[in-house]
Amino acid sequence: MRLGLGLQLNKINNKSGITPVTSGLTLDAIWDSITPYYEFTVTAARQASSAAVYATFDNADNGILMESGGAGSGFVLYIFDGVLYFQCGSGSSFGSAINRAEIAWAIPSPTPKSYLIEWSADSSNAELFIDGVSVGSDTNGHGFITGVNEGGIGQSYGTVALVRGGWVGDNDGIFTGVIDRAEIFAGETV
Repeated sequence: MRLGLGLQLNKINNKSGITPVTSGLTLDAIWDSITPYYEFTVTAARQASSAAVYATFDNADNGILMESGGAGSGFVLYIFDGVLYFQCGSGSSFGSAINRAEIAWAIPSPTPKSYLIEWSADSSNAELFIDGVSVGSDTNGHGFITGVNEGGIGQSYGTVALVRGGWVGDNDGIFTGVIDRAEIFAGETV
């Protein structure tokens, strides 16, 4: 099923040959069809959570893979200008800061490739994994990884933490690649 400018969700089980770092965590929610939003209303989930996203993209794609929260506090996984970013904590700006973690991974391929992207974050640290391998970590001194504003997959839902792509409003940052599935492990880290 195709939506907008490239958001497509397909039901899949796993990326062949890769053990997700989130295996063993308790699954809270799965996005395997178009849904309007997801909320992190429980304080424990806002202080620590993990996610796995199965997606196909190349270094020419752009947009939001998943997000929650807003400018006060929020997380966002997105691609801009050939780089995959994960940020959490204060949503008032982007870039690593004492109250915000940001991890960047340069996308190596000019040809679309399927990836398993996982992130795990709490009120003090965040880590990003590609195909089961850690590609970076950063400290987060904000106290929360996200706020209570609803989040979306494949684009923003409501407001979004400030990002390099400048997407701030509802339905901004439509992802140009393909998202197969997103899994949320609320309140748990790896």
